[in-house]
Amino acid sequence: MQGATVTIMRTGQTDHARIGTGGGQRITRNFHRVGCAQHDADVIGMRQAGNVHSCPRRIMMPLHQQRTRQHDMILPPWRDTQRATGQTDGNIRPANGQRHAGQTVKRIGIVPLHVLQLGETGPRGYDVIRQQGGMPLRQPAFAVMATLHHLALPLHGAARSRTVHAPVHTGQTIKIQSGHHMNIQSSHAGQQAYDTLRQRFARMGQIRNALGILGWDKDTMMPVGASDSRAESIATLAVLSHELMTAPDMAELLDRAQPPADAMAQANLHEMRRQHAHAAAVPGELVEAASRAASRCEMAWRTARQNSDFASLLPQLQAVLSCTREIAAAKAEALGLSPYDALLDQYDAGTRQADIDPVFAELARELPDLIASALAHQDSLPPPRAPSGPFGVGAQEKLGTETMAAMGFDMQRGRLDVSLHPFCGGAEDDVRITTRYVEDDCLNALMGIVHETGHALYEQGLPRAWRAQPVGEARGMSLHESQSLLMEMQICRSRPFMDWMAPRLRAAFDGTADDGAWDAANLHRLMTRVRPGFIRVDADEITYPAHILVRYEMETALIAGTMKLSDLPDAFNARIHDLLGLTVTEDRLGCLQDIHWPSGSWGYFPTYTLGAIIAAQLREAAERDTPDMMAAIGRGDFSPLLGWLRPRVHVRGSGASTIDIVRDATGAAPNTGPYLRHLRQRYCA
Repeated sequence: MQGATVTIMRTGQTDHARIGTGGGQRITRNFHRVGCAQHDADVIGMRQAGNVHSCPRRIMMPLHQQRTRQHDMILPPWRDTQRATGQTDGNIRPANGQRHAGQTVKRIGIVPLHVLQLGETGPRGYDVIRQQGGMPLRQPAFAVMATLHHLALPLHGAARSRTVHAPVHTGQTIKIQSGHHMNIQSSHAGQQAYDTLRQRFARMGQIRNALGILGWDKDTMMPVGASDSRAESIATLAVLSHELMTAPDMAELLDRAQPPADAMAQANLHEMRRQHAHAAAVPGELVEAASRAASRCEMAWRTARQNSDFASLLPQLQAVLSCTREIAAAKAEALGLSPYDALLDQYDAGTRQADIDPVFAELARELPDLIASALAHQDSLPPPRAPSGPFGVGAQEKLGTETMAAMGFDMQRGRLDVSLHPFCGGAEDDVRITTRYVEDDCLNALMGIVHETGHALYEQGLPRAWRAQPVGEARGMSLHESQSLLMEMQICRSRPFMDWMAPRLRAAFDGTADDGAWDAANLHRLMTRVRPGFIRVDADEITYPAHILVRYEMETALIAGTMKLSDLPDAFNARIHDLLGLTVTEDRLGCLQDIHWPSGSWGYFPTYTLGAIIAAQLREAAERDTPDMMAAIGRGDFSPLLGWLRPRVHVRGSGASTIDIVRDATGAAPNTGPYLRHLRQRYCA
């Protein structure tokens, strides 16, 4: 049995859809320009035997224009022709609902085409083709954009369809195999679906903003007695967002959506689909249970850490781990990933355990010799002197906010506060960072501030045109951590930065003693001192990866179920001893020191070291492209660095993959070369 063809043509001010069978029969439909170039048409149907059935289908128009319409058509001389009408039922079937043995039903529907205005230079909208079997396309030109939904309706056997994306252009001929069905849908309908999605994701973005402020308040100012109520509030908002994401019509909208033909809009739809796939995999009741468990565990963690009592946290942490395992299993099944990879993908799209393992294995091989060489080189230098305190919290805060402003942080769209664990949170145009102060060390809080400012600069630099849209979010946590580690480790522990900071530290803390403690050279040695320690956030740059390796080993084993949660303290302490030679004597110095596991952030830890690797690569490229960058840092001028980062990293949002963003910025995919070179140059030379 022969197939049919549809040709989209253009003649002057008229566009045609020519539909023909292999036997020479042909239908031509003219689309006349009307107003804003949105054109409506009816739906017709035919059967290879020659009888034509009406094919009900909803006409795709703006909602306020949806109504039954009829149009003139040029039809073959078939006596049984019936005109189709717009219906609310989106299915297409013969009017009599029957098919007969030995016959193949073809139904060809035409609905609005979007025609370019005169003078436009490119296509508008993207097109979706559902097909079973092959359908060769050729694309000689562009002028008319349409969407083809191509479905197989064979007489025998189940129809199997797949989705591909392709534009339909003026002059294009589409060959349809026998036993197949096609209908044309306007790109306007696809744009309408996309606009609906944008509105929904904007609402979810506002819920995320509210959650960010509630979370910030919980960790900074909320009274302890409000913890249960706050947990309920956060859980309720999390469920509302989940319900929006998993609404019954969301999958259909995502399938039909056609964004404008620019890269960011296309990436936005891609991210919408990715986020929906994650959310749809997890039942709403599990989302709610996980949110409540995490909120309660976080509050219990604060007390347990203070008392160095893992046993008191075990029931709450077990509840979080159980929810996390369920979420990982559900997402793994839906996404075709391992449970741990499904968790990784939440924080870093596309990152897999198979990618991390060889990188961490290389670091595990290199680190022992690097640490030994760094310690030997350090012994050849004068020991650094720590400035004497106490250092008033008020003076530390003032210096911190001044440094944030110098780095480019917009104080009109953010603030600095205090928390037990430093973090960057808040909402769009309200980016809130925290640090912690100790009066006998003024540099600890300062480094916490510059670290979180790196995160905040990324958030403040995201593309404003795409606020509250998935593509307007940060790409992933490896790239996010690269921004904080670029500022803290690569820049603010460098000698040029200390040349600028030293006199400000002396002035802030009335450092009149002439013992050399406030000299830039001394401060630089102090800030790059290698000294294995228990606390991850206080670790020096060269031993820090060892802390991540331990946590990575622990959480992969716990998610896989190869280790009991009750065995975590002993296993954690043993690996710290193996890698750093330290004996952990208190839980607060071991597995209780981080908020990540109590808060449900499993799969996050690897992004710290991946971020460090990217940070070194970005700095190397920035110095290559901007030779005076470090000299400017020595004057307290961060604008060359920020001017380099903004277009290459920040404003790209989630418009490309992490690998592509890094490759475009540096000329190479992420790799350990710049990172290992940096460590050897700073610590071993």
